[in-house]
Amino acid sequence: METEKRFCRNCGTHILQESTQCVFCGSFQFSNGIPFFRYLSESKFFRIKILYPGVPFLGTLIAVLHFVFWKDIVPFTFSILFLVWSFLFSISGWIGELILDLKFRGDVKDFKEGFIEWQKHLYDRSPYLSYLGMILFVATPLIQWQNSLWFSLASATIWTTLISFLALVIVPLI
Repeated sequence: METEKRFCRNCGTHILQESTQCVFCGSFQFSNGIPFFRYLSESKFFRIKILYPGVPFLGTLIAVLHFVFWKDIVPFTFSILFLVWSFLFSISGWIGELILDLKFRGDVKDFKEGFIEWQKHLYDRSPYLSYLGMILFVATPLIQWQNSLWFSLASATIWTTLISFLALVIVPLI
């Protein structure tokens, strides 16, 4: 009797039909017994098709709504910083997905090695792209991330904090 093949929601590897958790990446296949946000964050479809393209639109919408409705209520720097954060979140999320794809294909053993391999691919295309990639993640801790959502949250938050510190503290001092 032939059973239907089932694939993991996060990494796409073949898993057993009755399995509730992927052996390779550890993501849960059913929402029973885990928080809803964790279930969503472990879905590659949700991250790639909805979250990463949607967050920059939300950041742009908040910046536009600031000019229309919230001029006196919300400081302009908050709207701009959220816009910067949303674009950094999306960019680092896409790059995190590329790095995790290297891991899931078996080309690398962990996220840190995947980052180095991604840098090699960028350097083969152009050394300037590789330098840009290094600048993007120089302040991001490269530890074992379960998926690219947490990596992009950390990266975007760190870089938005650094940019806001430079723009709001250092530049006015000069």
